[in-house]
Amino acid sequence: MSVQWDARLQAVELPKSMVNALVLDWLVNQGHHDAAAAFVRESGTPAGDLDGIAERMSIRQAVEAGRMQAALEALEALHPALLSVDPPNGGSDLQLLFALQQQHFIELVRAGDVAAALTHAQHKLAPLAEAQP
Repeated sequence: MSVQWDARLQAVELPKSMVNALVLDWLVNQGHHDAAAAFVRESGTPAGDLDGIAERMSIRQAVEAGRMQAALEALEALHPALLSVDPPNGGSDLQLLFALQQQHFIELVRAGDVAAALTHAQHKLAPLAEAQP
């Protein structure tokens, strides 16, 4: 099976621009702003949104640290329509909003704030759960 895989892999030709775009995407998603900027300069790959890396990384770090309220507030500031239950022009991601609110609930329980967790579940999670089939 390994020989077949190697043969198929050798038969695939990827354009350099596609490989460069993949590398740049990884650098951006991992938050390596300086490396991404240098890669753009050296490779000539279209840059996209390098300026938003710091904001996205601060949101990611807040989520990873369990600071869900800070993450939600930063995400709301960066992209207001993304977490809106009823955005005027679409663009909402209710599954993402539910997952973040669910994680906030979990972090409240972990912190031992059961009353706040129950209030959060009633006011934030329940309406989202009802809105999703």
